[in-house]
Amino acid sequence: MLIDPMATLWCEGPRSTLWAYEVCDAVEEETFEINGIVMSDFVFPAYFDLFRLKRPGSAQYDYLKRVRRPFHILKSGYSGIRHNRRTVEKFGSRDKAKRFALEDRRWHRSQFRKRNRANW
Repeated sequence: MLIDPMATLWCEGPRSTLWAYEVCDAVEEETFEINGIVMSDFVFPAYFDLFRLKRPGSAQYDYLKRVRRPFHILKSGYSGIRHNRRTVEKFGSRDKAKRFALEDRRWHRSQFRKRNRANW
């Protein structure tokens, strides 16, 4: 919510795609603890740097250091991707896609992003 409160930001990605500027989706379900409080993993701004695809080890991409290159989706994650006027979810694994399909997404911010996109 602090990064993109209106769910309207997109980032240029590989192969003429746009990626939703979401800081937890690609590493979703990965957690760590701080003083006994469970926190969600998150990606750093370098994750969205297209030029870093040619230099994959040039930055830290997520807090837990599990992401190896920009636009890499962990097995437990997903991302909203737009290509040729079509938006899809790309999943890190089939298991994640199955879990995702079972979720009630009616009030999830990604649904607002899809509605906002319809006005383009």
